[in-house]
Amino acid sequence: DEAHCISQWGHDFRPAYRSIHILHSLCPQASTIALSATATKQVLKDIEEQLELKKPKLFKSSFFRENLTYKTYQTEDKNYKIKTLLEKSRGSALIYVGSRLATQQLAKTLSVNGFSCGFYHGGMSNKEKEQQYKQWMNNENKVMVATNAFGMGIDKSDVSTVIHTHIPES
Repeated sequence: DEAHCISQWGHDFRPAYRSIHILHSLCPQASTIALSATATKQVLKDIEEQLELKKPKLFKSSFFRENLTYKTYQTEDKNYKIKTLLEKSRGSALIYVGSRLATQQLAKTLSVNGFSCGFYHGGMSNKEKEQQYKQWMNNENKVMVATNAFGMGIDKSDVSTVIHTHIPES
C-alpha cells in the first residue's frame, strides 16, 4: 500500500521499499501488488522499475467516491472553523498541518477547547509516535493533528473528518 512512496519519498522516507524486488528472487512464484491512490504516470513507471515488475496489470478508477464529500472553506479564523467542523464530526478526525510546530500548537488549542487531541510529526521519537498513534486508534484521543508523516497505511473505520489547513505540496 502507498506504493508511490517508493518513488516520491522512498530514498529516505521508506528506504526498505527499494529492496522489495529482492523478494522475487527468494520466492519467484509470489505475486506482488502495488497500491496507490495518487500515483502519476511518471510515478507508476518508477514503481514498475523499482519493484522490477514484469508485465504489470494496471487497475485504475475515479477519485469519485459516493461515501466522501470534499469541501473548501475560506475563513479568517482557521481555528474557529476547525472547532465548528469538529463539533459536527461524528467519529475520529485527522487534521493535517504544514509544520511540526503547527501540530503542537493546534493540538494545544483544541485541547484547551475541550477536544481530546494528540499530535504526530516526523521529529518525534518512535516511542512518542507509537503512543500518540495508539491513543488515537483506541479513541482515547478523538483528534490527531499531524504533518504528512502520519497517514501511511492507516486503517481506522470511524474517521469521519479529514481537514487540511494548508494546501498539500503534492
